[in-house]
Amino acid sequence: MIANSTTSLSKFVKDIITFILITGISRLLPFLLTPIFTNYISPLDMGALEIILALYSILIVIGLFQIDTSFQRYFYEEKNIISSSLCIIIILSIISSLILYAFSSMISIYISGTETHVYSIRIVSYTVPFTNIYSLLILALRFSNKTKELITLILLQSFSFSSLAYVFVIYKGNGIQGYLSASLYSYIFVVLLAFLYFKKQLISNINMKFIWKLIKFAYPQTPARLASTFMQNGNRFVILLLLGESSVGIFSVGNKMSILMNIVLSAFNMVWYPILYKDTKKINNHELNNIYKITLLSLPIITIFLSFISYFIFCNIIDSRYQSGFSTSLILILSSSILIIKEIADIGIKIKEKTYFISIIYITSLLLSYFLMLILSPSLQLIGIALAMLIANIAMLSMTWFISTHLLKPFPFNIKYTYMYLIFSIVFVIIIMKFNYVT
Repeated sequence: MIANSTTSLSKFVKDIITFILITGISRLLPFLLTPIFTNYISPLDMGALEIILALYSILIVIGLFQIDTSFQRYFYEEKNIISSSLCIIIILSIISSLILYAFSSMISIYISGTETHVYSIRIVSYTVPFTNIYSLLILALRFSNKTKELITLILLQSFSFSSLAYVFVIYKGNGIQGYLSASLYSYIFVVLLAFLYFKKQLISNINMKFIWKLIKFAYPQTPARLASTFMQNGNRFVILLLLGESSVGIFSVGNKMSILMNIVLSAFNMVWYPILYKDTKKINNHELNNIYKITLLSLPIITIFLSFISYFIFCNIIDSRYQSGFSTSLILILSSSILIIKEIADIGIKIKEKTYFISIIYITSLLLSYFLMLILSPSLQLIGIALAMLIANIAMLSMTWFISTHLLKPFPFNIKYTYMYLIFSIVFVIIIMKFNYVT
């Protein structure tokens, strides 16, 4: 048993490094372009772009309807899962896109007082279905252990987007419209390739009974995903209301630095959930606890390392108009790291299929974060927004631990490692608040 556990842990470490590299490379070019774009897009326009991208994120969640989580849960149990899942996602994504298209003029006026951004908003409405189809087919490749194909598809999307964005924004000077158009074209390209690869599975029979099973698992979690999206992206609307459009742009650049930690989160999820769902009836507590410990012990090192990268980028690449977003970026990196622990803590809720608890937790955390934003932002400005998100994520983690430990017996994890990381987090924030500048 110990030998098997050691082998599994080694495989976990190998897989997590592999997927960090894959995800990291795929997001590296878009990430590096963001600081460069600060020299071509003003804080005001960057703020408008972030509001539009926040709407985009919300529509993606509505279109996915958490079917991606059902897909992961039942992948090993149903032959026609790809076609059944895509059927739901395509219908919901098209509906959400049509709604955004219909209200594009009204939304543009809300953002800037004019219809300047109508076309940009409509580009986003076209992009949503392709993004959601891409997301599901990427999961299909991961759970099918088609690593080479997975890497190819991810890198093609990244390189095509980065190349097109560079041309449209820098050479053609198309600003945010160029950025969004690059995203649309890159997703269309890779979705067409993915369809060719999965053509046999796509023409398989759609099982209506199984569709309802997918929906039954997914819909209790949808409010949670929406709440999570509003917590991570909806704050742009709060910033726009309280601090203005330029502050949204500055915050967005700081938030882009947290993409570094989100790369780790994405890679972790790609490895964690196949292990967790492979056999839900025979859970290897020793193996899962080892994965938990190595993750928690690695997070402080990763957080500090990513903070130094953020410092270097702000000092050497990002335009001076955005420098006040540096400290915000560090808190947001830390806040994103909490979500990795939260994915582990979800084990009891997801194994026992009590997914409605996830929605309750996320909605509670969302309300807490918005309340704290209103309290902290007048005095602390953007740092107050970031602190509100961090505190809400810690509260969300605490609620998740409490519920999961009561649902799953015996519970496989030693919570003291989480306490240690929370102590590190407090010290980290104190240091940030004390040295709140870039030289």
